[in-house]
Amino acid sequence: MKKIAIPIFENRISNRLDSCENIILYFAERNQIKSHKTVHLVKGSPIIKLNMLLALKMDVLICNGITDFYARKLSDSNIQVIPWVSGEVQEVIEQYLNGFLRPFNVKEPIQIKKNI
Repeated sequence: MKKIAIPIFENRISNRLDSCENIILYFAERNQIKSHKTVHLVKGSPIIKLNMLLALKMDVLICNGITDFYARKLSDSNIQVIPWVSGEVQEVIEQYLNGFLRPFNVKEPIQIKKNI
């Protein structure tokens, strides 16, 4: 089962990973969501938040703005980071499961290589 994490603000992707308070964690298998849960992130230093994110043992992080520090550390931990994605969470997860996401800095959707 694949774990896909998305930082959220209400029903949209949070503008910045480092300032978000909640992450929705989707559990997917064969391109279908089997379950999901929302995880509250405590406020603290970037290291504390990073350790909380790593403890989620996610496979993929779909986010909007992300610092180089977070992107490097998450990628170094074998987490696929897909940045610069915005929009409603439900639409974004559906796009991901269908194999295409549209980061806001690209004209065409990017094809996602995934093994769910």
